Parts: sequence; C-alpha cells; structure tokens
Amino acid sequence: MLGAGGFEIIAADDSSLGTFSWREEPSEAIAALTTAFGSDPVLSTVEGDSHFPEYTVHSWGGFAFSTMVEDLVTREEHGLPSFITLTDRPTSDDVVVRAEFGLSPGMSADEVRALGPDSQEPLGLDGEDGIRFIFGVDRDSNGATNGGTPGAPDRWVVIADTGADGTTVETIRYSAYIQM
Repeated sequence: MLGAGGFEIIAADDSSLGTFSWREEPSEAIAALTTAFGSDPVLSTVEGDSHFPEYTVHSWGGFAFSTMVEDLVTREEHGLPSFITLTDRPTSDDVVVRAEFGLSPGMSADEVRALGPDSQEPLGLDGEDGIRFIFGVDRDSNGATNGGTPGAPDRWVVIADTGADGTTVETIRYSAYIQM
C-alpha cells in the first residue's frame, strides 16, 4: 500500500513485511521489495543536475523505486530522497500494488477526473505532452492535512500523468510536492 508517508509491504496472508518512509535509508525497503517480488530488481541510473541528485532506480516491471545517491546532501536534507513510479503491473502475479484515491495505470482521463483531483495541469507548454492530475496536496508526509501551505516540506502527493494524447494514464508517481 502506497501512502503519503511511505509504503507498506503486505504479504498474501495480510501480514506486514515492513513499513518504510520516504526519507529512511532504503536498503531494508529494497530487500523487502526483492523478497515480495521474488526477484532482484533491474537497476538503472538517472543522472543528477544542478537541482536534483543522481538517483538509482530499482525496477520490478511496472514498479520502480528511485532512491537518491547521497553526495552533497543527505536524505534528511533533500526534498525528494526517494519516490515510486507505477507504469503497469509489477512483474509478479503475487504482488498487488495499491495506490491511493483509486488510481491505477491505464485509467482514462475522465475516470481520473471523476475521482476529484486537487489539480489538473497541462504537460508541456500547451498541453502537447498530456495532462497531469495531482491528489493529496493538503497533507504532510504523515497524511495529516497542513492547509496546503506553500513550500511545506515532506508532502508526498500522488501524480497521475497521461500520455501525449491526454486520454489514458501512463504513470502514477508518489513524489514530494512543493506548491509555488
């Protein structure tokens, strides 16, 4: 189950395999995910730039757990130490990934609108890259509401992005959010 403060891995018998926060050191979460999915992740790297650190991406099919490479700042200091992206079903039939708000990849944009997103924004300059729907902007990383305070730290929201045609959700991401 994915949430504002992190995620919980629940076994088929409904027992918890662990609860992990977005800010904590990721090795235990990666080990638990590896056990749950029954295979090692495929690893890749997203290069950093002047705004974001480098990330190591641990992927199991359509489930990707991205963790920052600590270099100039620590996980506690950085605004986005880790995040999860869903693009499809994970590689294991035994794993069910549940995003909040009833979201899942493959939903139509109209289905997402019916769920009542906090925000709908065009992707790209004129929306040519699709639509972004954002849920949960009024809470902090523990799920408590914070009144949507601009610049509030530790607010993980759920972002659903459509493809360029704006009709179908292709990715769902749990990520920190700072309202400008």
